[in-house]
Amino acid sequence: MSSLRSIFKVNKNAANILCHERTIRVKRMMQPFILRRRKDQVRLKDLPNKIERIE
Repeated sequence: MSSLRSIFKVNKNAANILCHERTIRVKRMMQPFILRRRKDQVRLKDLPNKIERIE
């Protein structure tokens, strides 16, 4: 059993690299589907006035 664990054992540094690579890959896959705007790209005049309701 210990020999089997040694085959599949991943050191912490390699695990961090794998996790980082997976994160980058997922971000690349999702990027075309996510719309992002920066503050300087938003024109506040395009937004409706804020309505507060107290119930």
